[in-house]
Amino acid sequence: MPLGSAWVRPTGLKGDGFVVFDFSLGDEDVTVELVLPLRLLPRFLEERRAAVRAGEPAATRAALRARTDRPARASSPALAPGASDERTRSTR
Repeated sequence: MPLGSAWVRPTGLKGDGFVVFDFSLGDEDVTVELVLPLRLLPRFLEERRAAVRAGEPAATRAALRARTDRPARASSPALAPGASDERTRSTR
């Protein structure tokens, strides 16, 4: 799977702090609907290197806000800004 081909499209927010979203690994015709606590969405996005696509406006704003408000996890150094591993290291 090429990097950057995974994406989520937020479709709704639940009053109990959960976000509902469609998730795809790059095939526009194949998506699954998932529900996660909003606080866990940034980790989900980081681990899958998923982009956030525009969906339901309030849910999309909340997803983007959650993603930018959360610092990178120390236990995921390859996902921290400026870090690299064999998946992201360029070959020269």
